[in-house]
Amino acid sequence: MRKTIIIAALLALVAGAATVYARNDGAEHAHADIEGVGGSTLEGIARFVEDANGKVHVIVRLENAPPGLHGTHVHAIGDCGNNGLSAGPHYDPDGSASHGNPSDPVGSHHAGDLYNTQVNVAENGHGTTMTLAFTLSTGIRSVIARSIIIHANQDNYTNTPVNGGSAGRIGCGVIEED
Repeated sequence: MRKTIIIAALLALVAGAATVYARNDGAEHAHADIEGVGGSTLEGIARFVEDANGKVHVIVRLENAPPGLHGTHVHAIGDCGNNGLSAGPHYDPDGSASHGNPSDPVGSHHAGDLYNTQVNVAENGHGTTMTLAFTLSTGIRSVIARSIIIHANQDNYTNTPVNGGSAGRIGCGVIEED
């Protein structure tokens, strides 16, 4: 029931956001069902929509998550096993080895760096990112069959501490085409 409510709310948000989200505009669509890992009970969904200009819009909705800001990243491997550790490192097809802000130039940071997801005191969260750093179509820059990870702490978008201090993994979902 919860996932149905989350999905309905997310679809309403996507439908009302802009015309680039309409199914008849040729946009690519994907999603990831996010489940808690490492003892977390969070659940949610991430929607990915690639518009006609190649920009990917990522919208994350969470429930039962700890209040605060949580680092959110696309990781290299589409596997949530071993408490999310099987998802591997941040997705970095450019080999930049740098962690950064999603608004920084493509190639200057991990392509999988997304904005933090904000969770309120009612344990409901929302986050959005728009990026040209990856795609939903085929090829090396595609995030299909990779993972989205929700981290325990806020991401400061620097390399110090490692990966912006976002710390342990508390949520994971494998990205699938719609």
